Amino acid sequence: MKKIFTLLFLIGVLSIANAQSTAAIIDSTVCYSFSSPTDSIPITLTINHYDANDNQILIVSYNWDSIYNDFIGYTEYDWIGNKKEEYMYDSNNNIILYLTYIWDKSINNWVGEYEKNEYKYDSNNNKILEVDFIWYDNDIKWRESRKREYEYDSNNNVTLYIYSIWDSNINDWTSFSNVKYEYIYNSSNNLILRLSDSWYVDSTGLKKSKDEYFYDANNNKTLEMHYRWDINNYKWVESIKNESKYDSNNNKILEIEFIWDGYLNKWIGNRKEENEYDSNNNKTLYIYYFGSMGTGINDTACVWEVYEKQEYSYDANNNMILYEQTIQSHNFGKYEYIYDINNNLLSVVHYGFGYFTEYIYDSNNKIESETTYLWDSNINDWVISNKCNDLYSAISEQTTQEIGISPNPTTGRVLIDNNSLEKVEVYNISGKLILTTDKKEIDLSNNAKGTYLFRVTIDNFIYTQKIILE
Repeated sequence: MKKIFTLLFLIGVLSIANAQSTAAIIDSTVCYSFSSPTDSIPITLTINHYDANDNQILIVSYNWDSIYNDFIGYTEYDWIGNKKEEYMYDSNNNIILYLTYIWDKSINNWVGEYEKNEYKYDSNNNKILEVDFIWYDNDIKWRESRKREYEYDSNNNVTLYIYSIWDSNINDWTSFSNVKYEYIYNSSNNLILRLSDSWYVDSTGLKKSKDEYFYDANNNKTLEMHYRWDINNYKWVESIKNESKYDSNNNKILEIEFIWDGYLNKWIGNRKEENEYDSNNNKTLYIYYFGSMGTGINDTACVWEVYEKQEYSYDANNNMILYEQTIQSHNFGKYEYIYDINNNLLSVVHYGFGYFTEYIYDSNNKIESETTYLWDSNINDWVISNKCNDLYSAISEQTTQEIGISPNPTTGRVLIDNNSLEKVEVYNISGKLILTTDKKEIDLSNNAKGTYLFRVTIDNFIYTQKIILE
């Protein structure tokens, strides 16, 4: 049987917020498929762009066109566009717009906006509005789809949430198929009451629910009471109850869920979870039980039956080294973990699923490669399945003034005032590379107006800057 090997290359961007700190940012991702350890073809390419605040502003993904069978760059001749995502942010780095596009092979271009989300925030950067849109090709325009509205108290706790659906028949937000939640908190900002109103288009009409929460002196939630509204008797009726207990370190050791039986007029156990911990507060045991009504119609005593059990072991550094899971008394999974002296995960063996993963790190403790092996029972050994290599480049993000790119905006001519210039790459807003040069003067006048990304290499460092062509 022919084995397929997959190799994932990640080309990272290291951006500098100031002279003292750095952060790794993925610039692009290329995936390869291997028919043997030495024979490969590319599969997908993803390009990422960021603004000066390291916010991701563009993701473009491509699929490889095997007809040309050549890796010469991401142009329409070898890479076929798949999906494009655009992001916009406000001055506080809150996302305010998200757009997605799909690729039309017939015209080799991005067409038919696929999805749009718009967001608004209050002065405390709390999200107060989210509107989803769907693109209609027949109308050639966006149409509202869903809306989420939020309100907050002075402590930034959400106090009101309203979910609405757009009704195209009345061209407005419908009063049906909506949901409203109201929240109340105590002085410790713990949620103590949630009220829900739901409207449905069908004959079920208005549905209401109420949830109450109670806490101990350490703000651990000890009791949840869930009620439903009885429209016939016009009152709240018990529905579900959850009781919890904690140890002296505030670790939850027990949670029991009860369901109200109106016929028997009593609570019946439905679910129980138990947890145990070591002296370092690491969870060592988890047991999940189902409740049953006993053996006879008149037997209301709850009988707990073990459904799942999970066991954990740790090393002296509190790294998990063993995880075992059983479901209904059957061994379901076993995982062994090994770490290096820096507590980096070196390997994971997945027994039962039959695969083994190992990791290699660079001197900065960043993952350099990830290799997965499958167990081959014919040779009684591990055989390679796929491999992922992460490559990071020493790249610095600087401002336009530091790089020396001007003017911005421009009507076409752009100058790069730096004697150490090595290379310039120019991308359009679609993520397509339109120019590579080592010249200090670049003419964009023959290109469409819009935003372009300059990727400039100077002294083995890469700098990025958005340039607007007017």
